[in-house]
Amino acid sequence: MDSSKISDLGYRILDFQLWEGNQKYLESATNTPGTYQTTITTDKFYVKIYYSAYNESKTFILKYKILNAITAQQDIGEFYWQLIGDQWAKSTGQVTAAVLLPEPAPNDQIWAYGHGPLNGQIKIATNQQINFTAANLPAYKFFEVRVLFPKAQLSSVTAISDKTLAQIMAEEKGFGEQTDKAKKPGPINWFLVILLSLPLVGLILFGLKQIIYWSMQWYKVGRDNPLPEVNLAGTLHEPPSDLDPSLVEALMNGNLKPTGKSIVATVLSLCRKKAVKIETQSREALLGIFNRGPESFLTLINKEGLSVRETKLVNFLFRGNDRTIGFSEIKDYGREHPYKTRSFWEDWQNTAAEELIDDGIMDKTAHIREI
Repeated sequence: MDSSKISDLGYRILDFQLWEGNQKYLESATNTPGTYQTTITTDKFYVKIYYSAYNESKTFILKYKILNAITAQQDIGEFYWQLIGDQWAKSTGQVTAAVLLPEPAPNDQIWAYGHGPLNGQIKIATNQQINFTAANLPAYKFFEVRVLFPKAQLSSVTAISDKTLAQIMAEEKGFGEQTDKAKKPGPINWFLVILLSLPLVGLILFGLKQIIYWSMQWYKVGRDNPLPEVNLAGTLHEPPSDLDPSLVEALMNGNLKPTGKSIVATVLSLCRKKAVKIETQSREALLGIFNRGPESFLTLINKEGLSVRETKLVNFLFRGNDRTIGFSEIKDYGREHPYKTRSFWEDWQNTAAEELIDDGIMDKTAHIREI
């Protein structure tokens, strides 16, 4: 606890107590947990705490009285105290302090100032209480408060000084100017700000260049011509599309490639066209004991009139002369023949964009890929 600013005025610490929750620590030289030691010099009051902890947080409460804490200036009473000194080796997440005056004071006769952290805040809550707060106080950074109030409230137990209210306010004005100057970056700081900003500026310019380039490309080859006016309302209603489900999904994906969902969608589309049918049959218990769930089968009915993609899928599923195949057989084939399965799948994915262009769904000129 740093009291260097007040030792000349005879401040004294009285009735010091140290608490951890409901446990009161004892002053002792045994160096055992639950004790503390104090050292008093001409300008400092040190407290050394002994405790036991393992990977846990502890909260200590320090209670004490300050003798001669209030100074009687020439025409004003003053409370000037450093809550946290500049020798604390740990940062403080949140500092909160409330200064209570001896008596309520007129609203126009209370002045409050804070020194140290630039983010500190002061609030005169009532005409008797002033609140001070600060967040993220760094290590070795002091935080002090100063409150001025009518001298008539002072008791006989005070320190005496010869400053006037005007002198104190001029002093605080100087402190404020120094703070404002500290907030403004100097020439070297401005240079660092500009230097650190150059990569960001370059990134922004590169992004703008890309936006302009692709906007021009879209304007040249990617714009859609306006729809023709087919009725008085100027609207065009298209009938439902018979486009293959895999091509629909490819259009919806940014990479123009279908996913495994399109396989299921295509099989359902083939069922709708009565090209295949799905049947489910119950199975006998294994060894007459263990029940097995039903098995689903795909049966090929007709291959005529199918699209190229539908024909590829049918040929992959129904190999040779097989007209009926179980779902479990399809899974086993993919596991047992990974090369053939991968070749089918890569062809199924990679040819989607080409088919969309060949069918006139996508504009061939607009479909440009840079390498």
